[in-house]
Amino acid sequence: QIIGRGKAITKEDIYEAMLMVHDEGIITISKIAKVLGCTPRTIHRNMGEELRQEKQQLNNTYEKI
Repeated sequence: QIIGRGKAITKEDIYEAMLMVHDEGIITISKIAKVLGCTPRTIHRNMGEELRQEKQQLNNTYEKI
C-alpha cells in the first residue's frame, strides 16, 4: 500500500469537528486534529481564513459564558 493520501480532510470536516470541540470547551488545532484522526499540520494546511475567524469567534463566545 502506498503511504499518504488516505483520506482528504475538507473544510466541512474541520467545521464539524470545531463544533464538536466547542461543546466541550476551547477550540484548539490539536483538539480538531484528534477528532479527525490527523495531524495538526493537516488542519493548518486545510483550514482557510474563514475557518480561522470562525474558530476565534467561537472561542470568544465560550470565554464570555
